[in-house]
Amino acid sequence: MAKQLVSPVERHIEKLLLAVAVLALLGAVARYLIASPNHLQMDGETVTPGTIDGKLLAKAELIRQRIRDAKAEVPPPEPLRDEFERSLAPLKRESWPLVAATGPAAPFVDQPGKPSGQYELLKVMQLPKPKLTFGRSTFVVESTNEPTTYYPANWVTVSSMIDVRQQSKLQRQAYGVTREELIYGPTEIQRRARRPDGSWSDDDWKAVTPWFRFVELPKPPEIKLVPTEGHFEIDAESDRDLTEFKNLLTAPAVQLACLRPLAPNVDNGSPWRFPVISTAVEVLAMDDEMLYPKDPPASDPEDRYGFVRAKATDQATTAAKAIAKNFDEADKLIKQARATLNADDARRAYNLYFQISNNNNSKPADKSRAKRGMADADQAANDIEREKRIRNRGGNEPSSPTQGSQAQRPVRQPLPTQQCWVNDMRPGDVQSGSVYQYRIRFSLLNRLVGEPTKFKEPQDATKVYLTGPWSEPSDPVVIPEDKEFYLATEDERDGQVGVKIFRWYEGVWVGSRKFDLGIGDPVGGHSREKVPSLEAGKPYDNADIDFDTGSVVLDIEFNRLLRERKRGSGRDGVRFADRAKGSCAVAVIGPDGRMIEHLLPVDKDNPSQRVAQSRVWLPSR
Repeated sequence: MAKQLVSPVERHIEKLLLAVAVLALLGAVARYLIASPNHLQMDGETVTPGTIDGKLLAKAELIRQRIRDAKAEVPPPEPLRDEFERSLAPLKRESWPLVAATGPAAPFVDQPGKPSGQYELLKVMQLPKPKLTFGRSTFVVESTNEPTTYYPANWVTVSSMIDVRQQSKLQRQAYGVTREELIYGPTEIQRRARRPDGSWSDDDWKAVTPWFRFVELPKPPEIKLVPTEGHFEIDAESDRDLTEFKNLLTAPAVQLACLRPLAPNVDNGSPWRFPVISTAVEVLAMDDEMLYPKDPPASDPEDRYGFVRAKATDQATTAAKAIAKNFDEADKLIKQARATLNADDARRAYNLYFQISNNNNSKPADKSRAKRGMADADQAANDIEREKRIRNRGGNEPSSPTQGSQAQRPVRQPLPTQQCWVNDMRPGDVQSGSVYQYRIRFSLLNRLVGEPTKFKEPQDATKVYLTGPWSEPSDPVVIPEDKEFYLATEDERDGQVGVKIFRWYEGVWVGSRKFDLGIGDPVGGHSREKVPSLEAGKPYDNADIDFDTGSVVLDIEFNRLLRERKRGSGRDGVRFADRAKGSCAVAVIGPDGRMIEHLLPVDKDNPSQRVAQSRVWLPSR
């Protein structure tokens, strides 16, 4: 008989597992159907999942009502009047003044509802789409220590309008009413060139570096913060640099240089013109407000741009006479300010001295004298303000007749807008034949720079300038070519054509001799031509001028048959006729890779060639 190998447990294991599962199922049915666990006791009541939410809501409403009805116990205030009267008993009441001055009133500094430590950086507005003017001129830069220099260049002036009223409102809301006045930083522009395929790309924007400034802008200091007892404070050295920087930046001439920098004088070529957004009269009024903010508007404001040229020769003054006139006027204003206690006259004198010190035509002795005058004017303004405070504290009314009339002087109302512009005129930057777009933005001095305890983020106090977003791109501006060439002759035997070239040279147009060119030759060469002389008393110079156009002759076809188009009398107004012989056609590849075809008969009859020939400079006889 065979031996049995399977134990009883192994034979009945499946039945045991099945029995355990059945028992578990019966236990679950008994628990959830016979004795349900979904009931609990709450305040002596049985609640279920369907009624517990209502019970909790009723309980919460009861607690809230008890809180509303509860009355807080307020202890009675401790009476201090008797103690206060006992402290005043030693004083003689009959000697008390009716009104006691407690010092100057504390200025309202912080914004209502926003305590120190919660300020955020001011948002600078986006400027409207800029307008442009452009030209080609020879600029003259004069200096007392160096010879006069002439710079021929293409130029573009980019301008837009600042909404002063709205930006001041934003600054008042952000920083408080005592910081409503705007202090301007430099205005910036960027330029981009149209690509050869006619498209524009945001990757092509390039910053424009100002080339020439009559007044240099101060360099912003580096602001360093140091931790002190749980908060940040400005470093002592940074604080000194910041104070000096603010004094330089807020000078009226510097503020004008930030908004409306002057262009150098033009010797020949296109005169400089600002983009007409506002009128010339309005621009002069804007300048007057920037230079003399405390004075009433001038009826005849200073013309810095030459909008109105004096016709009488006796009104024209040399640079030296103009400087001497400014000195004389500034000295008189200083004396007048001290005599009449008018601090505004002292500030006007300071501005005149400042202009002299930054004038390129001023001699070193003039600049030294101007700096002494600035210090004297500044001290005079401080002395006058101190004298006024002393008189007011003593209860004396000002007796000066000039001061008495100040109340009747018209008050200057701040202008709602300021036009700003930037000149793109660095020699060689604006390329002839290119198409550009520009965009512009302006900046403001951070009025809370160096005050980290004011800001929510202390590092915001290290930002000297706050700059707005870029404006929309301007309309495209096409810079005219400064070189033109036309076919003049053909020589089929030698396989050459004659080319006449015109180019703009140091402010005038000059024409070249005829250049004979073959296939593969560059279009251009050197030629001596007459140009205006830079020496006094000499009518002209025979300058060696490079007429290289950057183009190359690619192919020449001497006998191309053309159908000549003439004015007809038919319905279309045009009739075609066969020419008796072929015409010379020349294919030229330009410096930008584009191929252009010139036809000899077309170039000869081209009105542009006659215009180019008519504008060639000729010495006067």
